[in-house]
Amino acid sequence: MNRTGAALSITEQGVAYPDWALPAVVPGAPASDTLPCQDCNPPKRFWAAFGTLMLVQLIPHFVNANLRGVVWAEVSVQSIKNNLVYPWQWDDNQFLNNQFSHPYQGNFYFNAARANGYNFWQSFAWPFAGSLMWEIAGEAWAPAPNDFLNTGFGGVVLGETFCRLSSLALDNTATGSERTWREIGGALLNPIRGFNRLVRGETSRVAANPPD
Repeated sequence: MNRTGAALSITEQGVAYPDWALPAVVPGAPASDTLPCQDCNPPKRFWAAFGTLMLVQLIPHFVNANLRGVVWAEVSVQSIKNNLVYPWQWDDNQFLNNQFSHPYQGNFYFNAARANGYNFWQSFAWPFAGSLMWEIAGEAWAPAPNDFLNTGFGGVVLGETFCRLSSLALDNTATGSERTWREIGGALLNPIRGFNRLVRGETSRVAANPPD
């Protein structure tokens, strides 16, 4: 007690403060500096990344082949053999398809790795690998060099952009409705990251945020 009768609390530095001047502490809640950091040096999950990439390949192919019935999705063993042997041909599809749809798809390939422990440079090759798989086995038409490059380089640029924007939306220390809206916002910006966080149970797990 001090001379005015106000109760005092002792901080770790040994300095006394009135109780009303101290921050509120939720009983049983861990201190922010003791929380584990699930996003700091995460392990590389190759099979999770590869599985995500294949899921991103199979879903649009199934929709186009079985629900929309488009000609280019009629893939067969023969079409794959042809794509491995015949020359590549320039794709003259509409601007929106070539300059947005392909880069956006590449962003999914990139973030399949980025969301599973791989850094920027380690994730760089993934949209090119995913695009090559699609050009050879995802379409019955001849592979296109401009599609491959747009998906690859565009996927890297869009992928890293959405990765960083989703990081700004997320807050691992948040709880309640704020946490819910932050996770929804992050998933809208980066669906692949949102999906992987949901599968791993990270959407509601309270943890420290990485330094960046």
